[in-house]
Amino acid sequence: MTSDLRTGARTRCLALLLALAATACTSDRSSPGALLQGGTIGGRDVPSPGPEPVASPHDVEIEIRKPQDEQDGPVALRRQALKEAAQSYGSQMGYARRAWEIMEILRSHSARLGTVYDFSRVTAAAPAGSGVVVPPVVSRDFAAYEGDLEGTEAAVADEYLTLIRPGTLRPVQPTWRDWLLFGSSVVKRPALSLWPKDSTERDLFEGWFVEGWQAGMELATAEMSARLDRINRDYVGMLQYRRLVALGMMERIVLREWDHGITGSASEMRIGSRTVRIVSPAEFSLDPRTWSAAVVSDADRDIVSSGGLPSMSDLGALLQ
Repeated sequence: MTSDLRTGARTRCLALLLALAATACTSDRSSPGALLQGGTIGGRDVPSPGPEPVASPHDVEIEIRKPQDEQDGPVALRRQALKEAAQSYGSQMGYARRAWEIMEILRSHSARLGTVYDFSRVTAAAPAGSGVVVPPVVSRDFAAYEGDLEGTEAAVADEYLTLIRPGTLRPVQPTWRDWLLFGSSVVKRPALSLWPKDSTERDLFEGWFVEGWQAGMELATAEMSARLDRINRDYVGMLQYRRLVALGMMERIVLREWDHGITGSASEMRIGSRTVRIVSPAEFSLDPRTWSAAVVSDADRDIVSSGGLPSMSDLGALLQ
């Protein structure tokens, strides 16, 4: 089946790669081992990414170390062990560097991202002060086709709607940070026995280290691209849910509240205790007689008709 949303996602990923490639990198020999923490649900600030990691694999000094009591093993085995250690070390440092760059970019565009991904448009306050209701995510595709293995039967549909994630209760309203923030673990240096013992091994180690660095950079970029796809899918899908409920094509989430008054035990007490539960999840209404026309804002109509967000939501464009 075809999907405008998937096409838009590929475009956003390409723009992100170009934007990140153009990001200036300042060389620094400070420690690369800072832990980058992701955001919590509904967080309003972007945490500091910590000290800037080394900007280039060529800025990392590969030392020659040979413990006095070490005995050389078989050449082939040692070569393979050195390669794995160098690539692992390089990939960790490359990932940490690109994750730091991405975090800095997100920090500098925090306000604009909050405008684009405004979840107050799709969430609603839950009863009894129990947080917010985050709506379901609905995907929308066109010209759907499904055939059997024997090729004797085919099912087609002009429009294909799927409920890919149910609605939930959350303590606070989510923000773009819950989708886009991520970090890297503390970089682990190889064991002493896996450092080069002479200039020949150091040359090999440095080459493998650069390979790992590039792989780590690409992995962090791919992680960001996947997160972009996910937030776009979820935000558009929540707007789809609102549109379908307004048209009578979906049954809205039903909540029930219980007032327990005073509850507890000998060691604790809760006054004004209440419980809120989703007793009926959102589901499609398959009877077209219940459908009706509804007024939809121009912004929402553009989003749900094209399957994508406005152009300013393209993170690649935001970062240029």
